[in-house]
Amino acid sequence: MVSRRWQGRRGLLCAAAAVMACAGHGRGARLRSAPPSAQRARSASGRWVPSPDVLRLADRHRVPYTGAPRVGDGGRCASRDPFVCSCTHPACSRGLPGTLELAADLRRRFPQLRSAGGFDCCRQNTADPGELSVHSIGRALDLGLPRVAGEADRVHGDPIAAWLLVHAEEVGVQLVIWDRSVWQASRRPGERLRAYTGPVPHTDHLHVELSLDGARRRTRYFAGAPAWNAKGPESSAPDAHRSVCEAPAE
Repeated sequence: MVSRRWQGRRGLLCAAAAVMACAGHGRGARLRSAPPSAQRARSASGRWVPSPDVLRLADRHRVPYTGAPRVGDGGRCASRDPFVCSCTHPACSRGLPGTLELAADLRRRFPQLRSAGGFDCCRQNTADPGELSVHSIGRALDLGLPRVAGEADRVHGDPIAAWLLVHAEEVGVQLVIWDRSVWQASRRPGERLRAYTGPVPHTDHLHVELSLDGARRRTRYFAGAPAWNAKGPESSAPDAHRSVCEAPAE
């Protein structure tokens, strides 16, 4: 039953307005609340910068980064527009099991999300058209949030980004882009957050990339959970399979 799908995974529970940091891992792990400064919704001006508490917790994790192949390595694109699904490549894939499962779970955890998708489109990376988008190989998703007065909705978006950073190693999150900032788990501690200068500022969605292990359900986050069921209720959630062509990411 879906209501029992996440039983026993208390080490990953988090309210939309609070970040919960695990004192243990796996089934039945104890929880401790993140420090108060990590729990407050942040609406500061300028690009996204997580609280020091969140960055300190995230610095404990390390997730190796694996990008997408070069387009020229066995593939081609019919258009130079990186937002057009014009590429063919043997690595292109629909959302992998871990990516789909994470998208469904985040929709449940954070009801403020308007969409969680970005699959089914073989295209270039907007920041580097010579590479495929990580979306194209089934390991990235977009978490959609409407802008507020033309700016990123930091009140609703920051808690989601914080959860992803705090649980990066458990889930297999290798990279997060949100509101003109990018965080990468494979960089040196203290140097993982940088300004994002790509052509899409990511003010209306968070871009999330999973490692190979995360996308294949081989991390602690998926331990003890049933395998993804494409016919289950999660697959029918609104926008669960929204094309990246509708919500470009990188």
